Amino acid sequence: MITYNHEKFIREAIDGVLMQETNFEYELIIANDCSTDNTDLVIQGCINKYLRKNSIKYLNHKENKGIMLNFISALQLCKGKYIALCEGDDYWTNKHKLQKQVDFLENNLDFAICFHNARKLNQTTGDDSELFFTSPPKEVYTITDIIKENFIPTLTSVFRNNLINEFPDWYYKAFPGDWPLHILNSQFGKIKYIDEIMAVYRMHDGGSFSPSKNRESNYERCIKTFVAIEKGKEIKHKRTIAYTISNLYFELFIFYIKEKRYTKAIITFGKCLKKYPFNILKVVLTLIKSLKKLLWKRIKK
Repeated sequence: MITYNHEKFIREAIDGVLMQETNFEYELIIANDCSTDNTDLVIQGCINKYLRKNSIKYLNHKENKGIMLNFISALQLCKGKYIALCEGDDYWTNKHKLQKQVDFLENNLDFAICFHNARKLNQTTGDDSELFFTSPPKEVYTITDIIKENFIPTLTSVFRNNLINEFPDWYYKAFPGDWPLHILNSQFGKIKYIDEIMAVYRMHDGGSFSPSKNRESNYERCIKTFVAIEKGKEIKHKRTIAYTISNLYFELFIFYIKEKRYTKAIITFGKCLKKYPFNILKVVLTLIKSLKKLLWKRIKK
């Protein structure tokens, strides 16, 4: 569990973990990236009231490491057979979540990861009716699926530990942290979707991927990560990686169009097609659809 300035939310995140009922021992790893609010005090209070204090490892950085180094430091402290992720502003709602996911992986050795559905909580309005998956997606995914799209909500994933001996150099600067990690792990097994709602993802202004965050920078950092993955030796699916890079350029192109930054849009459009020319049909169809919407709005006016 990584956290930064989550004083309002961290208690609920910790409680969601500590309420788990399992037939195995588990430990909670908390990595606090030098929060400037009262996150540390809240965490200390939660630890002091918990009877099994020795099952909680708390890493309180004295200087800010940044989200990736904080994440990696937490992963490196994990000694169990499996790892489950939950950031400090999200929380689990089903006390049997860990048991169900671990049972699946124990009984299906050809799978490396499993995940499930979750609610999205709008912290401003209090609405939690939106789900990540409104209808059940595929039950089984492979490495090519996860390279193309980051469909696993972070707080729902459980995966086998120690599949990777050491992180590649590019991973220390990766963005986001969980997507490339799932790609690395999925080299060793399939991915299973469990059709149950067992957690809540909190949407708020302080979140890592809140609407107020710099979308342009996020796209650029994600593209840079996949370019590094493409150049690396760890992942063999180079064509699929190129396809994903092209798609990310295309999404950035659409962003520039909406922002009316047309010079940037034209340059990014060229990069999209250069990286994966076969994307031309998708690009044309999307542009036609966007133009139809624009024309329809003008006609209605």
